[in-house]
Amino acid sequence: MGTALPQFNADASLYISRNHYHTIGTVAHDQACAIPALLAVPLEVPALNSLPMLQQGCQLAPDSSGGTVGHYDEGSLATTAPVVVPASVPGHQSFPSLSSDCSDCGNNCALAAGGCVAAASLGCAALLAVPFVGGFLFAGCVGIATAACYAAGSTCVSNCFNIGSPCCPVACGSSCCFGSETCLDSGQGLCCSSGTQPCGSSCCTGNEVCIEGICCPRGSTVCADGTCCDNICRQCQGGACVDLPNGTKCSTGVCCNGKCSACCSVGTGCSSGGDCCTGFCNRDNQCDCFSLGDDCRFGPQSCCSGVCSADGICCLPTGNNCSSGSDCCTGFCNRDNQCDCFSLGDDCRFGPQSCCTGACNANGACCLTVGDNCSGGGDCCSGFCNRDNQCDCFGFGDDCRFGPQSCCSGVCGTDGTCQ
Repeated sequence: MGTALPQFNADASLYISRNHYHTIGTVAHDQACAIPALLAVPLEVPALNSLPMLQQGCQLAPDSSGGTVGHYDEGSLATTAPVVVPASVPGHQSFPSLSSDCSDCGNNCALAAGGCVAAASLGCAALLAVPFVGGFLFAGCVGIATAACYAAGSTCVSNCFNIGSPCCPVACGSSCCFGSETCLDSGQGLCCSSGTQPCGSSCCTGNEVCIEGICCPRGSTVCADGTCCDNICRQCQGGACVDLPNGTKCSTGVCCNGKCSACCSVGTGCSSGGDCCTGFCNRDNQCDCFSLGDDCRFGPQSCCSGVCSADGICCLPTGNNCSSGSDCCTGFCNRDNQCDCFSLGDDCRFGPQSCCTGACNANGACCLTVGDNCSGGGDCCSGFCNRDNQCDCFGFGDDCRFGPQSCCSGVCGTDGTCQ
């Protein structure tokens, strides 16, 4: 597990990171003096906690090469001067020394040391049988054996921090990464997660490849100014990555402001209506849309509202603010100056479009169309609510029980059957 850097944005170009200390020798210890201080978990053999190697605080202890290793306790970490690191680096700091594997390694050392002391005490017990001096001999034997066990325990704990060991699976300068990670920046102790590729100051992911120290989408080119050009809707020109003209064909449609899109949105430059999502490229060669009350020349999508009335005029859908009924697709602007519609059974005052159902029966009332759920025939435009409580209609040759509108064809013959 790693601690990810803050997400980059334009308002946060820098972030503050804790200091690392540097190792002299081959052992890479992390930000604490030893297992108990580091993990905030007591070792299982209390006596081993008294070892100098395991005391919390900032100390120097020997490593296996004869050098010294610096240790920070939690207090010194909190007061260490911050280091400023660019937040654009998508690497992260990892702390395998806080993992359960590292904790287990330290506890196993403690158990081994405790077992060593116990075994030594039993082995020395035979000296008690020596007349007169047996007690002194036993005490001396136990003392020497205990010191040896503690020394072995200290070495064991130190080995837990060796590179490749549970507390430092992968070395990264003065820090460590988890076993599945890769060191990105040894100076800052930044790691790349599993499945990513270190590249300059970034970790390439997914479909990215490392080109000249920069993560770029596959197929890209790095321009002289150090930017990635995808060679789809952007190309290197004059040492910089520039957008291809809007409307240039690309894999999924056309190029719009350097991106391949199905179509270009309003305000984007265009060469013809085919470049625009609205189908309308105005005289200034910009994708545009038609205002309220204009003709829907290229369909509903050409209206700024995205809706076209039955009369082919751009209009507002239900719920939008309006100044008059003519603004609304339903033709109904209510007292709250919002486009509204009439409910089931209300008069179709402004035609079928003024009904919430979008349909009006022969009597001029808003009604439900075939297939809609109903509670009675009066709800349905056909006048027929079947046994499944759905609006229905009669087929060819059936009786026109509720008039022509009850026939699926809408036509009733002189013989009273649906035609």
